[in-house]
Amino acid sequence: MRPLVQEGSALQMTEGPVGVIGSLAVATRGDQGPGEVLLTLRGATETYLAWSPAPLPSFRTSTACPSCCNPL
Repeated sequence: MRPLVQEGSALQMTEGPVGVIGSLAVATRGDQGPGEVLLTLRGATETYLAWSPAPLPSFRTSTACPSCCNPL
């Protein structure tokens, strides 16, 4: 469980994508461009850009890292 922080009168999750394991929905193309990864955060599936040094096929399991977490 991720920590909660209080902002105003509501509690909010500080959960982010870093360290979350997801699945590539669109293959990455290495230095030719990003793919897309599906990550489950806060009980919902979110799509993020996925960059990799070498091409990776769709449906491969991946882990989000700080330098690659760009929400769509």
